[in-house]
Amino acid sequence: FYVFILIMKICSFEGNEMEIKTADANDAKEIAKINVATWKVAYKDLLPEAYLAQRTADDKRVEGVRASIGSGVGIWIKAVDNGKIIGYLAGGEARDENFGFEHEVYAVYVLHQYWGKGAGRALFDAFKKKIKGKGFYLYALRGNKQALKFYNKLGGIENSAFDKKITNKDGLMLDEVFIGFN
Repeated sequence: FYVFILIMKICSFEGNEMEIKTADANDAKEIAKINVATWKVAYKDLLPEAYLAQRTADDKRVEGVRASIGSGVGIWIKAVDNGKIIGYLAGGEARDENFGFEHEVYAVYVLHQYWGKGAGRALFDAFKKKIKGKGFYLYALRGNKQALKFYNKLGGIENSAFDKKITNKDGLMLDEVFIGFN
């Protein structure tokens, strides 16, 4: 197991410095809350309202995050502003070897109040540093114009040959766009 310690001062928010750090199992509850809150804003017009309303940072979700971080497999990075976690990125080895990328970003979410302030870019920069600048990919929900624009600004390239439709663990069909980063 590799221990990855990263602390970077990235940019200022209203006089405070944001830091990028390695997340640990103690961050699971805050990460789960960020995931739920961000889904409710980012996917408001893309997923059923009833589905989003029932998503909570319940014990099951928190324990799932805690177990994933605690396994030591993958890369978990958090953005912290004034002592508060405001976003996170989870990534690691590619789950599909057919794309020609060694790594994948599994999830990246930043609280909507911090969109456009550099936290997402800082998380990606830290991930790229961790994987030594190698290429990676991710999937974004089709129709999520803000995320797709952000990924494009970071150099991501959509490749419709790898787009997919999946049914998530809650039985919801998701239409996802493949984006590769070299």
